[in-house]
Amino acid sequence: MLSSVSDDGDYSNVELSRDERRLAVSLGDPATGSRDIYLVDLVRGVRQRLTMDPSHERSAVWTPDGRQVIYTSRGLDLYRRAADFSGADEALVAEGTSKDPRDVSFDGARLLSRRSGGETTNDIWVVPLSGERTPRPLLQTPANENYASFAPDARSIVFASDESGASEVYVMSLEPGGGKVQVSTRGGSFPRWRNRNEIVYVAPDQTLMSVAVTGAGATFAAGAPSALFKIDAVPGPGSPFDMTADGKRFIVNSRLPSRVPASINVIVNWTALVQPTPHP
Repeated sequence: MLSSVSDDGDYSNVELSRDERRLAVSLGDPATGSRDIYLVDLVRGVRQRLTMDPSHERSAVWTPDGRQVIYTSRGLDLYRRAADFSGADEALVAEGTSKDPRDVSFDGARLLSRRSGGETTNDIWVVPLSGERTPRPLLQTPANENYASFAPDARSIVFASDESGASEVYVMSLEPGGGKVQVSTRGGSFPRWRNRNEIVYVAPDQTLMSVAVTGAGATFAAGAPSALFKIDAVPGPGSPFDMTADGKRFIVNSRLPSRVPASINVIVNWTALVQPTPHP
């Protein structure tokens, strides 16, 4: 079953708060060409603008307590603002290099971000959210690494990389000697942890894929990917989908044939959309 959660618009980035009551999105203004972060109250059906700077704002993520939203502003840098619309925005990292926030650890202490690295293209950095807040590189290679998020236990991260020549999904341990495991098999991007034992990502043909995972560090293992259902997602700098903690509802920034521009929709009873996949 499909239902819309907001008016149609030029959306990018879909990020659900941990209490699942609000959605953070980036919305373009056709009159000015700029983008701003909006918060959508899913209970009351109200969409309210969070950012007021005339520059582009994108790639919003929530802090675990739902009190703050972190996003890219001024085209390059990381800012945050209170989610109750009080106060002004605050610069987290402002040093003139393109970056996007990707995920905040469950304890609220660390932020994963994408950062342009010149010769190393896109890299994954960690930003402490208290103290000196000095960023440090976590993955910095000649490949493009992006869309990283912490595992629920914070012992590993999932991310996308094109080190093989095509974008694939990997899990990397944050523990010494833990290594890295590829979990997608035929391309993938925008990975998210559905729970500590499952990862969901978008395949090149717009199919949402699920992978069962077990263990952590040296004991980490991944199963074979299986198809959930297809989405017609709108590309953008942030993830085109998110899901509730119980895995029963998916929120997708999707294109619908009868609705242009895009709309944000909730997919429930998604198991009815699953088509059996024959094994080779």
